[in-house]
This record gives sequence, C-alpha cells and structure tokens, in this order.
Amino acid sequence: MLYLTAESRDALVSLLGEPGASARFLIYPPEELLAAAWDAWPTSFAVLPFDQLDVRWKLLRVDGINLFDKGADIPRP
Repeated sequence: MLYLTAESRDALVSLLGEPGASARFLIYPPEELLAAAWDAWPTSFAVLPFDQLDVRWKLLRVDGINLFDKGADIPRP
C-alpha cells in the first residue's frame, strides 16, 4: 500500500497523470503519515516531500541515486 499526503498525490498526478482504477493508496495529513505507514509495516511505502523527511524515515535509492548525496546528479523534468 502506498501512503502519501494530499500534496504528494497532487505532485505525482501532475507528473504522471491520474492513478489507474487498481491503484492502492491512502492519503494522510503530514503529521499522521509516519504513524500510519509504520502501523502497516512491512507492506507499506510512503511518498512525501523531501523537506518533510526526518530520521525516523528510511530513504530509498531512486534509480540508484541517494537523494541525500550532495553530489547526486538528479535530472530535472
């Protein structure tokens, strides 16, 4: 299950279009997202804005890129 804030959903929709009928996701307010995702662990993933990351979240590599690497070459759309 994918957990995200309304802000993250809106950003993904603007980049990727509306989700398909079979998409499985839940929208939470930013202050409730961490607890909701952890309650559903290990079957949950969350998408949130970079500035909302804190040490309780585990950051996954995207296309082999570590987003915390200051020298990361991140292509812009």
